[in-house]
Amino acid sequence: MSPLEECWRRIDRAHTHCTAFVTGWNLLLEDDSYTFGAEMKDERTGVVHASLITPIRHELSLELGEFFYQIRAALDGAVYRAVMLKRGSEQITGINRLDFPVCMDISKFDTAALHKNPFPDKLREWIEHVQPYYAGKTPEEAEISAFLHILHDCARKDRHRQLHLVAAVPQDLGGIINVPAPARITHVKGIGGNLLEKKCELFEFGIQDTFPGMNINLNGKFTIQVSIDEIPGAVGEQVVKTLLRIEAVAKLAVKRFEEEFEVGANQLAPPSLSV
Repeated sequence: MSPLEECWRRIDRAHTHCTAFVTGWNLLLEDDSYTFGAEMKDERTGVVHASLITPIRHELSLELGEFFYQIRAALDGAVYRAVMLKRGSEQITGINRLDFPVCMDISKFDTAALHKNPFPDKLREWIEHVQPYYAGKTPEEAEISAFLHILHDCARKDRHRQLHLVAAVPQDLGGIINVPAPARITHVKGIGGNLLEKKCELFEFGIQDTFPGMNINLNGKFTIQVSIDEIPGAVGEQVVKTLLRIEAVAKLAVKRFEEEFEVGANQLAPPSLSV
C-alpha cells in the first residue's frame, strides 16, 4: 500500500465532487435551462427578466467547495506524511500549521512549518519552484503554480462563504425586443444581473406609443456567459478544464511525494502534468 494512500483517496473523493459539479454546470450552459419574459414597469419602461428552471446554484457551490477542500487536504496530507516518514514519529513541530505552502511572497514561504521539520530536500526544492512568488520557474512549474494559486484562493474563501457562480449576458442586445406598430423601442440597456438568482432582470428597454393589448415579443439571440468569480478568465467549458487541471496538479504532487519514499525513486523519471 502506498504511504500516501489517504491522499489518493481524497483526490478520488474530489473527483466525485467534480463529476457532480460538471453535470450541473453543463446544465447551466443549455439554452432551454432558462425561462425568459418581458413586462412593463410603467408606460414608457419595461424589463426583460429570466430565471433558471432548476435552482441548482447553491448545490453547485457546495460541490465546488468540497472539490477544493479535498484537493487541498490531499496536498496538506502529503506534506504531513512526508514529515512523519522522514522524522520516524508523529512528534511534528508546528503540526497545527503544517501544510503545503502556497505563498505570494518569500517571507511566508521561509516561515512555513515544513522548514521546522525533517523534510526531503528534493521535495522542498520542487515545492519552492512552484510557489507563486518564485521567479525562476520552468513553463511547467509556472503552470502548476498558477493552478495552485487558484486552488489556494478558492479553498480559503470557501471556508467562509460559498463560491460565487455567475450567469450573465453580454451587452450586445440588438434585435432582442419586438413590439407591433405604432409602438417602438427607443433603447435597450443591459442591467447585468445574475441569471442564477431567483428572478433576474436582464435588460431595461424604453418604449413609445404603447396601446392597450400590445404584445411584447422576444425574438433574438444572445450569449449566456457562465463563470465563477473566484476563477478569473475562465468562462463556460473553461471552468471544467480548470478544475481538471487542478486535479492533475494534485496527482502530480502526490506522485512526487510518493516516489520520494519508494525504493529506487531516484531512478524514476519525474512525473509530468497531465489530465
